[in-house]
Parts: sequence; C-alpha cells; structure tokens
Amino acid sequence: MLSSLTVVAFAASAAAVWRSTHLLVHESGPAGLLERLRAVAWLAPVLGCFYCCSLWTALVLAAWLGDGWVEVAVLCLGLSGSAIVIERLTTPRMPPLPAWHEAPAAATEGQPAANEEHRDVVLRS
Repeated sequence: MLSSLTVVAFAASAAAVWRSTHLLVHESGPAGLLERLRAVAWLAPVLGCFYCCSLWTALVLAAWLGDGWVEVAVLCLGLSGSAIVIERLTTPRMPPLPAWHEAPAAATEGQPAANEEHRDVVLRS
C-alpha cells in the first residue's frame, strides 16, 4: 500500500494540491476567469471553501497516483490535509478583536450587587 509513492513525490503532490486549490478559491485568474467560474451557482459551494475544494482537487490527483480504491482514499485525505496545513501556515492571521470586560458593580452596605443572587429568596419553577 502506497509503496510506489516516495516522500518527495507526496510532498510535491501536496504542494500541487495546495497551489491548484489556492488558485481556484482565492485568485481571479487570467481575465477574471476564475471569479466568473466561482459565480456559477452550482460551483459556488465547492469553490468558495478551501477545505471542500482541496478535497476535490486531491481526489483528482489521488485517482491518478493511486493503485486501488484504498490507496486513492488514503492519498486523497492525506493530500487534502497537507494542503490545509500549508494554507493555515501561509495565511496571515488577524489579531484578535479587543474584548470589553466590565467589572461588576460594587455592593453598598447592606445591599447585594446588581448581579449577585439574594440568598434568602426561594426559587420557584
């Protein structure tokens, strides 16, 4: 199983899957051809998601490289997963948005804070 594929060939195949998937999902292509292709209604779900598109792109390459259905399935998942890892490593991350945290209101003498429960209240369902 997977005896005919070397590590170098797998790495080159993973890079090819990443490159072709990145081209299909993120780039406009010559004369905006890929943007128009993404606008086609039945292709939009596949070409709008890097994860989905990498699976289909990897399936094409795995079917060409694999010898049996088990090898094709393993290659497809491995190549797609490798392309996703490359995409995550090469995509710049946005800094996290600032979060607003408000301190609870201080309790005055003899009165609980607004968000504090009263211990002498009977809970009803």
